[in-house]
Amino acid sequence: MVKAVPSRAPNFSKLDDATLDLVRQAVKRRHNAAQQTLDLSDFSHDPELTAQHVFFPLNRYAMLSNVVDIVRKTFPEVIAVDLSKNRLHALEGLSSLRKAAPALKGLNLSNNEIRGMSEFDKVRGLAIQELLLAGNPVSSSIKDHSTLVRYDS
Repeated sequence: MVKAVPSRAPNFSKLDDATLDLVRQAVKRRHNAAQQTLDLSDFSHDPELTAQHVFFPLNRYAMLSNVVDIVRKTFPEVIAVDLSKNRLHALEGLSSLRKAAPALKGLNLSNNEIRGMSEFDKVRGLAIQELLLAGNPVSSSIKDHSTLVRYDS
C-alpha cells in the first residue's frame, strides 16, 4: 500500500544562520569590485549553493529582501546589479534597493516574468540610467521607456 503525503513548501521566511552565511558567500563571489557590479543572474542555480543543497529563489519576497540587505551591508557602492533569469514576477523585494545601493545606475531585469507596469511603482525612486527588461511579458507593452527610467545628468 502506498500512502500519499502532501509535500510542504520550504519555509522561506525563516532562514538559519548557516544558510544565510552560504548566501552571503555566494553574493560576495558574484561581486566585481573593480567594476562595482553585482551579478545575481540565475541565482537559484548558483553552483556553490546547489552543491550545498541550498535552494534560494530570488522570486520569493523574503529571499530577495535578504539579498538586498546583504547588498546594503556589504556592497552599498555597487553601481549595477544583474537580476536576470530569476523568474521575478514581483519587484516588492527590491523596494529598499534605493537605500541599500544609493549609487545604483544600472539594473538588469531581463528574462524574468514581470507582467504588469504596476510592479515598477515598487522601485520608483531609483536613480538608474539603464534598465534592461527584454524577455519579460511587460516589455512588449512598453512604448516609452523614459517613463520608467529617470536620466540624471
